[in-house]
Parts: sequence; C-alpha cells; structure tokens
Amino acid sequence: MRVVLEAVEDTTARLIPDDGTAPVYIRTDHLPKGYKLGAVYEYQLLEGIPHLTMLEEETRERRERIKSKREALLSRSSKNKKRKQK
Repeated sequence: MRVVLEAVEDTTARLIPDDGTAPVYIRTDHLPKGYKLGAVYEYQLLEGIPHLTMLEEETRERRERIKSKREALLSRSSKNKKRKQK
C-alpha cells in the first residue's frame, strides 16, 4: 500500500494511505534511516513488522504536480486581482 509520511511526533509516525483509509501509526524505530516528511513510501506488514520503502520517483512527480498546481493558482489569483483593480 502506498502511503505518505505526514508527521513524526515523539516516538510515533503518522502515515496517510493513498486509498483514503484511516491513517496508519507506527513507531519511529520502524522508519527507514534518512526518512523524509511528505515522501511517498510503499508500506508492508511482514510478519507483523511494518516495512517502508521510499518511492523516490513517485515523491518527485507528486511534488512537481503540487508545485505546478500552486503556481497556476497563484497566477490565476494575481490575474483576478489585476482585473478587480481596473
């Protein structure tokens, strides 16, 4: 299952599944070394132990899509402000 690492608080990490199901909480000692908030991971339970594998290409693509959407929204907002001033 694909998840996004949303938050780390004390000894707990919160993962948000892509499929819209409830967040998954795991102990931080199950996070891979060099983990990154906002990164996409493949999450598996193997013999009851959570395993995460970072999906670097998926993370990069999602960040680029988010950046493009944000820039489009800011551009549209800027154009709307200019129209209102006229």
